[in-house]
Amino acid sequence: MKKLLVILASIAMVGTFAATTIAADWAMYGSARMGTWYVTEDKKGDEEGDLAWGEQGNARFGARVKASDAVSGRMEFGVSGGNANQRLLYADWNFGPGRMRIGQAYAPGNIFISNKVYGDDGNNLNFGGLYTGRQEEISFKFNIVEIALIKPSTGYESALSDAVNDPNAPADPSLNIDVMIPKIEAAVVYGQENWWVQGSLGYQTYTVKDTADFGNGDVNVDVDITSMVYGVGGMFNMAGAYIGAVVMGGTNAGVYGSWHETAAAPTPKVSGNGSIDIDDTTTFGWNLVVGYNINDMLKVEAGYGWIQSDNDQYDKADAAQAFYVNLPISLAPGVTITPEFGVEDQMKSAADTDQGSDTYFGAKWQIDF
Repeated sequence: MKKLLVILASIAMVGTFAATTIAADWAMYGSARMGTWYVTEDKKGDEEGDLAWGEQGNARFGARVKASDAVSGRMEFGVSGGNANQRLLYADWNFGPGRMRIGQAYAPGNIFISNKVYGDDGNNLNFGGLYTGRQEEISFKFNIVEIALIKPSTGYESALSDAVNDPNAPADPSLNIDVMIPKIEAAVVYGQENWWVQGSLGYQTYTVKDTADFGNGDVNVDVDITSMVYGVGGMFNMAGAYIGAVVMGGTNAGVYGSWHETAAAPTPKVSGNGSIDIDDTTTFGWNLVVGYNINDMLKVEAGYGWIQSDNDQYDKADAAQAFYVNLPISLAPGVTITPEFGVEDQMKSAADTDQGSDTYFGAKWQIDF
């Protein structure tokens, strides 16, 4: 009798799911993307060329689902290396004056202006753009304002572990992380038909607290790791031409979880009394793009990005820059080939050593379906 009840309950659940699925409006989509590049690495005057040929890591398939006028959702999975990975999985509830979103989605602080395709559609975000990623969040949007409570980006405890670790010690310390509040990120976006502007701000804090014993005396780990990012950006379009710009900055942006091309995390140091302190790292950068829609089939875009991070313990500020020019060609609806040429220059490190540069040319091939 018990087994029969379990079977009947299972059938009821499947039936309910099937009915819900049929009632919902599903719109499936996919995007196949290939990158074909020739990259020349210049390391201290020594040049070496390589072919980079393969499916992009952001090739994807997904679906937009409308369950009712008030409830909808989206799922999206990447197929990098033949393995599926979750990119997006969230649901929205429109409750009249606003919208609530739960799940993994683009954080509100992201500012997108560039169409750079190298680096799996990197958009030059790591060279002075503001990209805080796809995050696990609960967000609320009211008109032009969106605020999100996001899963904190912890993990800096490994750097603290390295700082206190004696080379002759048997093991790294086990550090305790205390997180009291989620990461908080907000954005204000306002625009008209041919322009928009966005302001973004994010804040995170947590505490690492423990004691490590290496046999040569305890080292006290008791530090607050606080980080933030901020940025302003916008686009303006007129008569087929467009221009966009972003200015961003942050404190310990690497710990916050933003994407950057410089060392943007605090630097730990052991003080004379055996405790750990940190020197905050400040980051500043900017992006600029200009483009022109030549016709329905062809457009041209050029962009430049620069970013710099600095810290009291650096010999010099760690900077990097990149520029590109591309020519997207639309062969048919959903079919695009984008030739591109560019340079990514790592410039000099925080230790004042040359880090070299990459010069590339090639194309991205994309078919959306």
